[in-house]
Amino acid sequence: MHILPMYYFKAVVKYKSINKAAHELHITQQTLSAHMNSIERELGCILFNRSPNFQLTYEGEKFYRYVKTIINTYESMQKEFSLLAQNESGAIRIGIAHTRSQALIPRAAARFIPQYPYVRIDLKELSNDKLISELREGKLDIAIGDIPLDSTEYATEILHKEEILLVVPTTYMRNNASYTEILSEVPLLVSHSEDITGRMARAIVKENHIVPNIAVSSDNIETLLDMCSLGLGACFCSDKLLTFHMSTNDSFNKNFKIYHTNIIYPIIAAYPKDDVMEKIIKTFIEGIKE
Repeated sequence: MHILPMYYFKAVVKYKSINKAAHELHITQQTLSAHMNSIERELGCILFNRSPNFQLTYEGEKFYRYVKTIINTYESMQKEFSLLAQNESGAIRIGIAHTRSQALIPRAAARFIPQYPYVRIDLKELSNDKLISELREGKLDIAIGDIPLDSTEYATEILHKEEILLVVPTTYMRNNASYTEILSEVPLLVSHSEDITGRMARAIVKENHIVPNIAVSSDNIETLLDMCSLGLGACFCSDKLLTFHMSTNDSFNKNFKIYHTNIIYPIIAAYPKDDVMEKIIKTFIEGIKE
């Protein structure tokens, strides 16, 4: 059985009428009726009760489920191979917050490239505000960062959730001191205010009426953590980024205490709705989640 009669069958189910379906398909009623009769002969069963209008029989319901699956698979295959053909020298454009690129992208790329060897990864490390503006302007296929989850402008998925931690070198420790007490006494190493960790850190300081001693501000969390490990100050960092840094940096000095702030936030992947690249986009996103 060819795919075209399945589209015809789906139209008859939708409109419950040969006349209406034929009109929408721009074919004659006789042609459409002939296709329906041919399908029934091939399957050896009646798919419709034709009076008073076209209602599916039990066999028709089962066939319709197969038809929907086959058509969806066929259309996905068409889009994917069309996209591959178009993108042999093309790219998937990914924007990600500076602080998360090293922790998330290499692993995702390692899973993505074998599946789409002809699709180049074009990576931009951007501030969070820039991520959102470039996604809106059509300059990115995926934006990864602190992005509003309930946006109506684009599709969104939660990649994971992170907690803000305060990492304090043991040289600054006092017995039974809370992290807010520590904040008022130690130099702080913080991310720039455009980054969610930096914004959260400044909000914590402000909420607790602390005049901070900000020793270093940077958009490179790895540098800040290395400074922290050398005893230069306390550092706000997400739990996932701290774990990644500790696992990939053998020289990292672990003489510190971790304070939990219990502030948890999602990291979001956003991409255009109904994009022709949606399957490729979702493949890359799944590589980050795994």
